[in-house]
Amino acid sequence: MFDFMDSDEFIIGLEILFLIFIYFDVKKYILIRKKEYLLNIVLTIGLFIYALNPLYNKYYKWGDLGKQEYNKQCLSNENNLSLCSCLNDKIFKKYTEVEYSFLLSQQDDALKDFLNKEKEECLK
Repeated sequence: MFDFMDSDEFIIGLEILFLIFIYFDVKKYILIRKKEYLLNIVLTIGLFIYALNPLYNKYYKWGDLGKQEYNKQCLSNENNLSLCSCLNDKIFKKYTEVEYSFLLSQQDDALKDFLNKEKEECLK
């Protein structure tokens, strides 16, 4: 139902909204000098960074070779292009390349649970 919240367009729109909030809070703080606006600015910057983290992981923490290698591995295991692209998007946003390879080598139960849950969601 809320699948749109994982899309890059939604996150970018949310980032733009946070920047607008920061701009207006800074403008109000300069005019009025109330401490409430400082709290709003700090909280909004925190939410801005929190919302930006998945995009940062997806586009900067995964190298092109790592993405291609994972795509080949997924296609050989699943043989379903739409499932692999859905899983890729979820994994690239959640984990960095180093974290994912470490957890995969350790046969981590949390990673297995995450993959099974996301696979079920992608198949719906």
